[in-house]
Amino acid sequence: MKQLLFLTITCLVLLLSSCGNTTHRTHLPQDTTHTSDLTRLTASGVVKVGIKVDAAPFGYTIGSINAGYDVDVIVAVCSRIGLSNIRFVPVTSSNRFDLLQSGAVDIVIASTSITRSREAHVDFSIPYFQDGQGLLTATTSDITSYQDLTDKKVGCVTGATSAGIISKVAPSSTVVLFPDYTALTAALLEKEIDAASSDSLILMGMQNAAPSGRLHLAGPIFTTEPYGIAVRENQSDLRDALSGALQDMWDAGELQNIIDIWFGPATKYKGNLSFTMTTLPE
Repeated sequence: MKQLLFLTITCLVLLLSSCGNTTHRTHLPQDTTHTSDLTRLTASGVVKVGIKVDAAPFGYTIGSINAGYDVDVIVAVCSRIGLSNIRFVPVTSSNRFDLLQSGAVDIVIASTSITRSREAHVDFSIPYFQDGQGLLTATTSDITSYQDLTDKKVGCVTGATSAGIISKVAPSSTVVLFPDYTALTAALLEKEIDAASSDSLILMGMQNAAPSGRLHLAGPIFTTEPYGIAVRENQSDLRDALSGALQDMWDAGELQNIIDIWFGPATKYKGNLSFTMTTLPE
């Protein structure tokens, strides 16, 4: 009996000792050989930035030159964090996150709304702008809001948040997806759809690109869309550097100047913008 008791106690001690060692191992230092994206990019000085090329006023081309609000913002941000060589890569709403995850781009700034579902796959900077979803229709249309979309065909771009919102606010409508804003504009002009839905300033860009008087914004915006700069998940160094640069730009008035250039009273994209950035103390 004493031998059995001794063996039982010995096994229990060994089991507890093993559990204790296992617990200790979970607290061993993590692998520190991994190079963060910020360290890698700063060392090379080259950064590949995903940008839209058909979504004025945020990202579009003038000949071979990239232009737009997003372009001006990221140029200023990169300058502040020491990334002097920017290589722009065209992205669409449907492929921007795939290109980011694959390493084809290091950063995405493409009128990208920050959402909880997207936060599960990528990391976002603090918001650098805010818009809202609206509707674009033919000037002869009787649509005045999303409440008029019953049995209507509504065009949206694949990969944008717009289609999901339309399905919620106008469930009896039919959502038709298009690969990009060029195709969406053409479909609306050809009356293949009754309305197009996207963020209001992108819709304004589509309106400006269409023949004069053909298209107009129908009613007020009906969502809130904060825009963020996306990086790969768990790249907190790069995300924090981008957010810090944005806050510095806001505090210095630089970001507001860029906003005024694109959306001020004297521009063709003027609107009642209420975006303000909350910055943290030093």
